[in-house]
Amino acid sequence: MINILVIGKNGQLGNCIKEEAALLCDANLQIYYKGREELDITSFEQINKALDVIHYDYVINCSAYTDVAKAETDIDNANNVNGIGVKYLAELCEHYNTRLIHISTDFVFDSTCNVKYESSDIHPLNQYGLSKAQGEEYIKQVEKDHPNFEYMIIRTSWLYSKYGKNFVKTMYHKILKGDHFNVVCDQVGSPTCANNLARCILEIIQKCSKNYSFIGGVYHYSDDGIISRYDFAKAIEEFIDNGSNIVQPCFTIGTNVRRPAYVVWSKNQLVVHYDIKFNYWKSSLFRTLCKIV
Repeated sequence: MINILVIGKNGQLGNCIKEEAALLCDANLQIYYKGREELDITSFEQINKALDVIHYDYVINCSAYTDVAKAETDIDNANNVNGIGVKYLAELCEHYNTRLIHISTDFVFDSTCNVKYESSDIHPLNQYGLSKAQGEEYIKQVEKDHPNFEYMIIRTSWLYSKYGKNFVKTMYHKILKGDHFNVVCDQVGSPTCANNLARCILEIIQKCSKNYSFIGGVYHYSDDGIISRYDFAKAIEEFIDNGSNIVQPCFTIGTNVRRPAYVVWSKNQLVVHYDIKFNYWKSSLFRTLCKIV
């Protein structure tokens, strides 16, 4: 039996892990879920208590402060959740001999037009990205101090699902409303269906329980394909098929928060170490939109 603790059960990824685990019906996976009301990641004592009650083989940290705009002024809270809380979690996972799978973001990168490899230097452009980068560095520091500590940082981008607030749901409802609006065409990256990421994480755990070695470090996960935010919104409009050409392109101007305008990255390490296959972004999007309808 593999005991897994998912922290952040009420978020997009937490909900999708629950959904995908139910479809797997793997009796070897015993998954426990905790939300913010049950486990405050910024409390060392609460994390310690949770990990002391049951020996978890894996902790999947889906919890995060994700309000990019608000993080510019709510700096302490963003740093506490995305930085200090992750530090506590890494230290206690090491103490209890538990593997940590931590979810990070493309926002740790800047806008330089080069391919971002798993080993590339990071350079966040805003407070949210800085707080997530801080969490990554805390995990690496624990591993440096305790070489036997096993962790995996999975960076993802443009995450969406039928759950919570995200770009896809926002665009879907705006298009249905019928008023014309603009979407930036100069922000380029790769969307990620949260269900696909959830399956990837569970697949890695399953493979490591059989004949794969756990190889930690930093990984990148998104669906296949590189598009602009505008192209992504137009695909949602295409799915609705109202023919009204509601979504119009624009450039990023006058924003108070700098965002990485170009994140094209390598996902090679997941292929090499775990033989992960990736879904094409458009087919994943349409499957998700069918659930939102």
